[in-house]
Amino acid sequence: MHATALLALVGATTTSAFTWTDGTLSLEWSFEGEGADEVIYMSFTLPSDIYIGIGLDCQTSADCDMIVGNGGGRNPAFIEDYNEVEGNREPHTDVELGGTSDVELVEAKYENWESTLRFRRKLDTKDKWDAVIKKVPMDIVYAWCEEPFCVDVHSAHAPGSWGMVQIDFSGENGLDFETEEKTAAVI
Repeated sequence: MHATALLALVGATTTSAFTWTDGTLSLEWSFEGEGADEVIYMSFTLPSDIYIGIGLDCQTSADCDMIVGNGGGRNPAFIEDYNEVEGNREPHTDVELGGTSDVELVEAKYENWESTLRFRRKLDTKDKWDAVIKKVPMDIVYAWCEEPFCVDVHSAHAPGSWGMVQIDFSGENGLDFETEEKTAAVI
């Protein structure tokens, strides 16, 4: 079991922060603004200093909007907006596909063998390579680079270094800091 490292989301003024963990993936999110300007602040933690990633509104890696990066450690911290068009291949950045890079890194951290990336992004970026984030249950795919199988950002993750969950971004079925109810189901 991996230690859970969750970040407090500062500056998100319109909602409570919600959190979920399955012992490997930890997520925390909140929303700020409204309408076309509404953004999500999200942090996610996974066990790697090479790369960690989440796919939004995906049940497979094909045609999957992905946010990939790492928190530092032996490698420079980074975050990038990707889409894995074909599935089971190295993804392309949204910019390489003709879209835009819509993910803003707020904080990157590496401690206790885990990377945590905190970012912000509009719920609807209007980029065809990005999923629209909705305040409803959404499927999330996650993966991380685990040595010795995976050695750099161009390596595939190991067969067991991934998972899928359904996250209720509304928080209605979720764990906020006051209710302690579950926010996701493993799918």
